[in-house]
Amino acid sequence: MEDGSIHATGNCENCIPALSIYAERSAVAHATSAGFRRPLALAVVAEGSPPSRPCGLCRQTLAEFAADLPILVCNPAGEHEELSLSELYPQPFTLRV
Repeated sequence: MEDGSIHATGNCENCIPALSIYAERSAVAHATSAGFRRPLALAVVAEGSPPSRPCGLCRQTLAEFAADLPILVCNPAGEHEELSLSELYPQPFTLRV
């Protein structure tokens, strides 16, 4: 976050996928409840090859806080990719008033 803090979280899985809370959204909720609103970067570590990227729900949530957020996705085998949220999610939904 903007102060250098790290908010590490994990997935909260549920047998009904729509009720699951993914780590990316959990990290946003944790950080915002602590008063932070500006993430500087995101790292996603998960099993699997290639490394997992944030889902659409997470991309939208992240875009509301930092549209061009740098993202590192990696796995324990050492595979990694650096990209930006704007590459993954070029046209997020926005509130137009």
